[in-house]
Amino acid sequence: MQGLDISKLVPWKPLGFLVAGLILLGLLLAQQGSTLIGSQLLSVGPVFLAILGITFFYLFLQTFAWQVCIPESKGSFWSLFKIKAGGDALNSLLPFAFVGGAAVQGQLLREKQQVEAGAESIVIDRSIQLVAVSMFVWVALIVGFLNAVTLPIALRIGVPLLALIGSALIVWAIRRNGPGLFMPLLKTLADLGIPGCATPALRGSVREHDRTMLNFYLTKRGAFYQALFLQLLCQGLLVAEVYLIGTALIPAFTPALALLLTATALVVAAVFWFLPGAFGVMELVFALLLGVAFGTTGAAAGITLVLVRRA
Repeated sequence: MQGLDISKLVPWKPLGFLVAGLILLGLLLAQQGSTLIGSQLLSVGPVFLAILGITFFYLFLQTFAWQVCIPESKGSFWSLFKIKAGGDALNSLLPFAFVGGAAVQGQLLREKQQVEAGAESIVIDRSIQLVAVSMFVWVALIVGFLNAVTLPIALRIGVPLLALIGSALIVWAIRRNGPGLFMPLLKTLADLGIPGCATPALRGSVREHDRTMLNFYLTKRGAFYQALFLQLLCQGLLVAEVYLIGTALIPAFTPALALLLTATALVVAAVFWFLPGAFGVMELVFALLLGVAFGTTGAAAGITLVLVRRA
């Protein structure tokens, strides 16, 4: 009997990206100095309970939005809450293992809540979340950068302009290659020659996701808008979290900075999807933005802010 080749089970590429990110994070910490970062971490202590409260309420609203998408569920809300929290924690702690928190959530949904279409409800929930995040990022980048008076004028005007151009291109792609939401974007990427976007398997999967989403919207429009509203509230909680940490680190920290940093974090996480938790890169981006706004102390605060959010 041939022995099991363990090397084939190890996700070497994601693991390599994770190690590279951790090395970058280590270099950033060494550059800023452990003493400064440590003192800033201690300054956040008094508000840490409030941050935990925001995290709990965020998960609460996320679960509520998911429950709206599965009206046939026979289990309790708190049972669904545990499934949601467990799956999200799995994605956060073991992203490089490709364990798949969504797959675990779907399995538990069938076992604990007697919902047969568990995977379908997750597709709908994640799709609505993506729509809410896209809306939030678009508004937040424009409003946040325009009102961040501590940033250079080139950033304050340039980033909102790029956001408007990007949004116009997305709307054009959807209208040109519609109907649907994800399939038109996939077709546009394929037309641009992006590798892997023209495979029949991917196209079939995305087309099925679009069909599921459209059917939910047409048959349960009220539930769709309710879930979308709850997801937008979740983005507001993320802004509150960043603002709370930011003001504990820098007294001059403003709501506009919290808005643009929250949106920037979502963009960085999407661009660097192959890097678990965007380790190192997220800290670097926050350090650059707050460093431009507040100097050396701001750069260290950017790193500290991300570390506290990871805690």
